[in-house]
Amino acid sequence: MEAWFVVLISLCACVSVKSLFSILFSSKTTKKNELKGKLPPGPRPLPFIGNLLLLPKSMVELRSVIYSLSHKYGPIITLRLGSQPLIFITSYSLAHQALVRNSAAFASRPAMVPVSVVLSNKRKDIGASPYGPTWRVLRRNLISEVLHPTRLKSYSLERKRVLESLIKSFNKCSKNNEPVRLLDHLHHAVFSLFIFMAFGEISETAVKDVLHIQYQLLEAERPA
Repeated sequence: MEAWFVVLISLCACVSVKSLFSILFSSKTTKKNELKGKLPPGPRPLPFIGNLLLLPKSMVELRSVIYSLSHKYGPIITLRLGSQPLIFITSYSLAHQALVRNSAAFASRPAMVPVSVVLSNKRKDIGASPYGPTWRVLRRNLISEVLHPTRLKSYSLERKRVLESLIKSFNKCSKNNEPVRLLDHLHHAVFSLFIFMAFGEISETAVKDVLHIQYQLLEAERPA
């Protein structure tokens, strides 16, 4: 028997054993977690993929799928995307009770990956900070200093500048017969607007420098 074939079989066996142990231990952990906090009913998930086959390709069809499942399982349904549980509430009164009357219980954020912790200044921004005094202060500052009508009016020149730059980039692609990568253009426009709001009147070169620094930070924090 060829040596490479023996090595290949050994590697496959090791991977299979490791996968089997992962499945067994992950299923035990999942069951323990479900016993601690019992999840709402839902269709039985398949191994590895969960209820992925039940989810439609478009978000437009998702509402009808969830609505039909609610007739069988009730107004609160659990679906699994792989091993990750997704909770859907189809009753307006229950959604109001959960998200408005008991909003504090559902307002915190899940655990973050290391890169996001760095970019959020150790979870000290409004998008990553757990619910509590820090988040409430950040929210109050955001509403009064950024989203207040007076503040929005003061940033009108920056918004106009970004809009003109966005249209100009679209026209440039059209003249060069290049495809318009909408997400890339919108990302750059929103990023530029935030930079103008934070630092005032700066050049496009400076905006690109800040964007380059952000990419360098992401690369530096990427796991090896």
